[in-house]
Amino acid sequence: MTRHTLSLAVAATLMLGVSLLAFQTAGVAAAPETPKAEKTVAADDTVVAKVGDQQLTIKDIKTFLSALPPSAGHPPLEQVFPMVRDQLVTGLIITARAQKEGFDKDPVVQDRINLIKANVVRSMYLERDVEKRLTDDMLKKEYANFTKDFKPETEVNAQHILVDDEAKAKEIIAKLGKGSKFEDLVKEYSKDKGVKSDGDLGFFTKGQMVPEFSNAAFAMKKGDISKTPVKTAFGYHVIKVNDIRQTKAPSFDELKDQIKQAVQGKVTEEVIKSYHNGVTVDVFGLDGKPEAKATPVSGKK
Repeated sequence: MTRHTLSLAVAATLMLGVSLLAFQTAGVAAAPETPKAEKTVAADDTVVAKVGDQQLTIKDIKTFLSALPPSAGHPPLEQVFPMVRDQLVTGLIITARAQKEGFDKDPVVQDRINLIKANVVRSMYLERDVEKRLTDDMLKKEYANFTKDFKPETEVNAQHILVDDEAKAKEIIAKLGKGSKFEDLVKEYSKDKGVKSDGDLGFFTKGQMVPEFSNAAFAMKKGDISKTPVKTAFGYHVIKVNDIRQTKAPSFDELKDQIKQAVQGKVTEEVIKSYHNGVTVDVFGLDGKPEAKATPVSGKK
């Protein structure tokens, strides 16, 4: 916003009571789906709305989205831009009216603003301090703890043709024996075409399929086609095994974000505890009388 625009702190204070509620009740999920064609986002200082002599910029929109709680899901800018812009415009209009009447000088309002300001300072300070401690070296140690317990499993990549009766399955096996292409017979006969319309099931471990199917597939070699139909609760299967491999632990880069989330809470607790060390606190009851002798919050006497 320009110098004529309301401060972000004032706008954010208002929107905590208006926009966040709208986000959670109307639901970001109810917003239009992100278009497949990627939209161009202008520079941060681009004005997206004017309310009198006040201006709203793309940076204001981004700042608002970054301040949303985790429950809002941090939706992409392109998906929720019109809704956020319109809500912030409404916020500017209401805030301008309040300021015109001097309502922003009300003692209760000032107390709320000071409280929000203090909370923002605290939370941002703690967030950045924790972020500094979540180094790659630390995360890699956690990754090593995860991978040391990882046990490789055999995976099979297979295609199948699924039909209702055994005779039809035997007919398909005979055609394959005479040179028919597996993929062609999938299209002609199978009840389950798979994601690629060729009966492909991708890679799977033994426990991911029903026992009858797994036992048959894992008894075969790479390139084998089942010589007899395999019966399951779904019908009769003709199976083709395309590949066999051992599973590998996900790479550090694949797990980095997950590991970071897993240790963030623990690190935050440790950081807060370190802040308490050496700080003496006197606590009092509702009657104003001391409840205990001054003692460090960390518990060290």
